Amino acid sequence: MREISLYGKVKKDQVLFLVSVVFFRVLLDFVYTFCLHPMYYDSFLSFNVDFEVRRYIFSWLLFVPCLFLIDYKFRRYNDFIFLYAVLVLVTPLTSVYGLDVGKSFIPVVVTIVSILIIYAIAHVNVVISKKIVIVPHGITIIVLLFSLSIVYLVFWGIMSGAITNFNLKFNKVYEFRSANSVMLDVGYLAYLNIWTYKFFTIFLLVFALFKKKYLYVLPIIAVQVYFYGITAHKAVLFYPFLPIVIWLMFRKNDKLILLPLFFSFIAFSSFLIYVVFGYGLPAAMFVRRFFYVPARLTFEWFSFFSKNPHTYWSDRVLSFIFEYPYDLSIPHVVGKYLLSAELGANNGFISSGYAHAGFCGVFIYTVLFGMIIKFINTVGKKGTIPLWFLAAITLGPVEAALTSSDLLTVVLSHGLFMVLISFFFINRVGRSIVYV
Repeated sequence: MREISLYGKVKKDQVLFLVSVVFFRVLLDFVYTFCLHPMYYDSFLSFNVDFEVRRYIFSWLLFVPCLFLIDYKFRRYNDFIFLYAVLVLVTPLTSVYGLDVGKSFIPVVVTIVSILIIYAIAHVNVVISKKIVIVPHGITIIVLLFSLSIVYLVFWGIMSGAITNFNLKFNKVYEFRSANSVMLDVGYLAYLNIWTYKFFTIFLLVFALFKKKYLYVLPIIAVQVYFYGITAHKAVLFYPFLPIVIWLMFRKNDKLILLPLFFSFIAFSSFLIYVVFGYGLPAAMFVRRFFYVPARLTFEWFSFFSKNPHTYWSDRVLSFIFEYPYDLSIPHVVGKYLLSAELGANNGFISSGYAHAGFCGVFIYTVLFGMIIKFINTVGKKGTIPLWFLAAITLGPVEAALTSSDLLTVVLSHGLFMVLISFFFINRVGRSIVYV
């Protein structure tokens, strides 16, 4: 009887989990149609509604199979990552495709196939030896180095003069961003600066939460606010947000249903504020910017580079072989196509892979990204780093790769390389191990 009861509970948990994901898709469709469409139907990145029943049903036929990629429990690192990818990438893409008959089928299918390939790579069994690489006192070293980098950037913000343009207002960030970047990002310091506010502060925040050193959390967040003020990048202000949410959800809980419920709560609350108070900023920031802008830009990137030359990485590593065909960076080329050359229309590794070399470029980036996820998953499986800790410190660069940046840029500029290196230094019990 106990076994039957346990099986019934597992089945019930699975069903509730899948219902929560389906509900999130329905809610996004609803918010798109009755909130974002009225607010942004005539913007350069329009949220058009051109409804057709067959198209909408087909969008669900594309969406539902992706549910079989996700598990209802947080057993492995990739359980969280595939759920996250389905929620922030596949769900908005299929939503836009289902609500606007003018959108192409190709970006949706390419994205789903890419995730399927990553899923296959992540689940390939690889023989791992029992030999370990140990960095003695690794956690002490890495905490010290990261702390020194933060102290450096605090003082560099003053010495460089960027502090004179310190600003916390969202509507004025674009007035100071370029000027502050010139002052702050001098030569190779640009990489150290980005690593500091995109990863080093986040790592120390998560580590403080893990060690229950809560008195350190507010100072770290305050430093992050300072970095937002001198860099004029809004994202910097929100980098600590999701790691804290992950800590709250999963430090003592392995039920992944909490993530779609949380996203549903954000979407519904934003919509309610818009309906009741006529205030659309929360919907614009959380639903439009976080979920739908990357999805809409995916369609635009595929549209542009299906008609114009691919770059074949001639803007970076293969510039000595191929001539770059544009006079602007790739995101600004797409931005010019949409509105203005001053608009940097960044998108994730699937779109950037397609921009570089079409479907072949997507495949190359997909395999590379899958290998990275496989490595992190192995660390989580073989090491003693808590899964929530892994998710919290890696989510920033992984999210950037999925929605807003070229994969090579994520590795170098968004701190993914530093994340992978840090695994050789960190361990739950104070001794650092990585299985090789």
